[in-house]
Amino acid sequence: MARAWGQSPEPPGLVSWFAADYDSGAAQARILNHPMSPVPMLSHGILWPDTVPIFPGEGLIYNMFGIQPATVGIFVNEDPEGMPGEWAPLEFEIVNTGVVESFFDIFLWNDLGWPMGTQSYGVLLYPGESFFAMTEVHIPLWAPAHTVCPVGASASSWDDEYKHWALLSVMPDVTIELVPLATVLHHGENLQLIAHLRNNTAIPQTIEAWTEVILPNGNPYGGNPVAGPKTPTIGPYGVIVRDVSHTVPGAAPLGTYYYTGYLGEPGTSDILDWNGFSFDIVE
Repeated sequence: MARAWGQSPEPPGLVSWFAADYDSGAAQARILNHPMSPVPMLSHGILWPDTVPIFPGEGLIYNMFGIQPATVGIFVNEDPEGMPGEWAPLEFEIVNTGVVESFFDIFLWNDLGWPMGTQSYGVLLYPGESFFAMTEVHIPLWAPAHTVCPVGASASSWDDEYKHWALLSVMPDVTIELVPLATVLHHGENLQLIAHLRNNTAIPQTIEAWTEVILPNGNPYGGNPVAGPKTPTIGPYGVIVRDVSHTVPGAAPLGTYYYTGYLGEPGTSDILDWNGFSFDIVE
């Protein structure tokens, strides 16, 4: 067993900063912290009792039966998304984490069988060198919004093989994104956020927008919706940006809250998209 985790949440920019896997054929665990990672990671396994820090750009290899010269790590720089009928681009970063230059066979696929662009590469990499394997996946016109298509990548050399997945999401016609300015608040302060409403189509879209709050005990706030509902019309490929602010009541319980924004079809109960974040009220 090989495990890897960061000392703080993974920051935006890379979906996976850390890679860990175990090759039973070589009886070897490989752990790698990406060179661009801003934080150290910790490693721990059942075969070694101590927790070991691994700093950005460093790796750790645990061998039971000698040295494995060629090992590889795969990173996802960004989980892709796209609209039905589009070709969605994506890329995997392949890193030689071994001690010698090696030729790697790279293969890309998706679990739903959607059409793809380039699916195979062959590349010679020196230790620490990276290669970006790029491809496109065609999203069928019939694919429902919010469908997630796992896209896999494998890289192999000698007896070593590593696999990793990106998650391709099908975008709805309209999307909402909420960006909080602060997520730790005291009584009497303002919860401030910026709402981005986006039309992903070539025709105007009229939607219903509102926000709700879940209390620390898991129950919906009795005053929901806390903003809206509003029914704006967004022009083709347009974006509406709104500043939203709420004052934290003095009687609000301490703890973690969940704030969610929704976009719906006016006059129906259909929810087209949603996005949210958590925030804490402290003493």
